Formats: sequence, structure tokens, C-alpha cells
Amino acid sequence: MTPARLEQFADGIFAISATLLVLNFAVPILDNAGNVELVHALTSQWPKLLAFLLSFFIIVNYWRLHSAMFHDVRVLDHTTILLNTAFLVVAAFIPYATNVAGTYPTLPAAAVLYSVVLLIGAVI
Repeated sequence: MTPARLEQFADGIFAISATLLVLNFAVPILDNAGNVELVHALTSQWPKLLAFLLSFFIIVNYWRLHSAMFHDVRVLDHTTILLNTAFLVVAAFIPYATNVAGTYPTLPAAAVLYSVVLLIGAVI
């Protein structure tokens, strides 16, 4: 496997992960609602919006760092491929952790899950 092929695969994972983040939002269903009700329904989604923005920038930063790391790589060994795969698993899991954190912003377990996912990504 060439480094370019690995980078292309990683680019796809990062792009899909960033795109999946927006799927955490559902358009509010309001019966006979006016502007006030719609604005209230939309503003009630602020925890999900905050989680989305934070995660989007984290994924973009992971992508940027990944690209910089592989800029000068010419040969891949088994360890590099294994660590890269683990890192991409974390990147692919970020949308799920983001959804949990945005849906349950006041629950410590949601914050722990989100933090652990990001910590694993930082350690790898």
C-alpha cells in the first residue's frame, strides 16, 4: 500500500465523519406553528449545534494533522498502518459521540464518552 492511497482513504473517512455530524439535527415538526414557536424549537437545539461545531473543527484539525504527518512518508510499515487504522476508527466514531453529547448535554456519562473518544484520538 502506498502512502498516497492511505491518505486518500483517510481523507474519505474525515469527509464522511464531518458530514455525518449534521445528521444529528432533526427539523422540528410543528403543527400550525408560527415564527415564535419555530425560533424556540430551533434555539432548543443549541447543545447539538455546539457539539456539532466543536466536533467539526476537531475533525478538520485531525485531518490537517494527519495530512501533515503523512506529507513526508514514503514507505508504510505494519505499525504505521495499524496506528492509522485505530486513529481513523476514532475519527469515524466522533459523530456518534457527538450525537450522544448533544442529545444529553447535562449527563456526565455523555461528557465522559465524548471526552474519552477525543482522548483516545489525541493519544493515538
